[in-house]
Formats: sequence, structure tokens, C-alpha cells
Amino acid sequence: MPLLFVPRPGRAILRALLACAIIFNTTAILTRPTKSMVIMLDPAGDAQHTGRLIDDSFERGIALQCAEELKLKIESITNNTRVILTRFPGETLEPLQSAEFSNRMQADLFISLHLYQEVEDAPRLSIFAFSYDPMTSFMHRNLKRLTLLPYDQAYQRSRATTQRYTELFKKAVQTSSQQPLRAIQGPYSFPFKPLIGVEAPSFSLELGIAHKDSWRSVVGVLANGVAKIADKYQNNRSVQ
Repeated sequence: MPLLFVPRPGRAILRALLACAIIFNTTAILTRPTKSMVIMLDPAGDAQHTGRLIDDSFERGIALQCAEELKLKIESITNNTRVILTRFPGETLEPLQSAEFSNRMQADLFISLHLYQEVEDAPRLSIFAFSYDPMTSFMHRNLKRLTLLPYDQAYQRSRATTQRYTELFKKAVQTSSQQPLRAIQGPYSFPFKPLIGVEAPSFSLELGIAHKDSWRSVVGVLANGVAKIADKYQNNRSVQ
């Protein structure tokens, strides 16, 4: 005797319902949206901290202009990417505010942006990552999402991914067909204050420029480097 008896007239209905369920499930899989990558751009300075002098302007204003243009470039050449600035003109940031903002938003990448003035016309780029011990900064450590870490150890949650992203970014910038940079240094690992407390993969870019508008020649190359990271992120999610 069968375990489940369905009257003959109801069997056709059951088969139709099962077919609809299969079609619905397949459609749901094929149309499942890809998670947007959230990128935080953290320009140096705020209303109280002017930063370094560049021509007749301060680092805080130039860094914000550069970050705003970089945001537009990244979003124009990537798909399913959301770029968020950590501050706006006239805003004063509390200590660790940018890190807390990034962690609350569960950002997938955090980039701190800094500028200073150089004598040479061609810009120079330096890449920094956070670490207390550069000899073991990227050793693998399996940390679960709920693992409690002191704020100054938050970087350890993503340090392996940070290494991959910084290497990918540097390679993309180095091989750019329109290379305006005189030199690309790093990535260097040390306790870099603007990155403290950030859980997401993170690094800092410090750009040496001759004049206050010289950063404009570099934005496209920097955006392409970030786009390579975004591509890697989306490709990894597509195979999960």
C-alpha cells in the first residue's frame, strides 16, 4: 500500500503544482540579484583638521574633491558597486567615526585618501596597510564573524583579503596604459592611524602632487585599480 494516496483527479493538480514549484525555484536562482559591493572612501581631514598645505589650499579640501571625483569614476566603470564618502564639507569627525561608519555599513572595502605636495611634476603614489607586526601581518588566521576583537586588532579580520586587494590594485595601476605616476611605492604595513578599527579589507593611498589640481591626471588610473578589486569581489561571489 503506498504511503500517500492521492485521488486520480488530484494527481494532475499535484503534478501541475510541482511543475510550477520547479519553474519558480529555477527562475529564482537565475534571477537572484548579486550583492552590491560597498566601498568607503575616507578623504583626509575635516572641518577642524586642515591637513598639509598644497599651493594655497589645504589637504582636507583637495582630498575631498579627489574622493568625490574618484567616487564618480568608480561607479561609472563598475557594475553593482556603491561608493560612500565618510565625510562632507564642513563636517567634523570624532575619533574612530569613519571606522565605526564602515563597520556599521559592513563595507567590503575601505580606502583612506591622503595628499601632499612634491617638487616633481609627475605624481608619486604610496600604498599603506594597517599592521603592528609587518613580518606576520598577512599570516592566515581564521576568524569568525562574531569573534570579539579589540578595536586596534580589527584589521586582522580581513588582513588576508587586504593583501590580495592591495597587490591587485598595485598591479592594475602599474600596468595602466595611461600611466601618469612617477613612482608606486608599497604596500607598506605599519600602525597607520587612519585605518585603525576598520574591519573591512582596507588600505590607504597617499598621493604626492606638484600642484593642487595635479590629482586630476591620476583619478582615472586609481579608479581602474579599484575596479579590478570590484571585479574580483563579484567573481568570488558568483562562484559561492
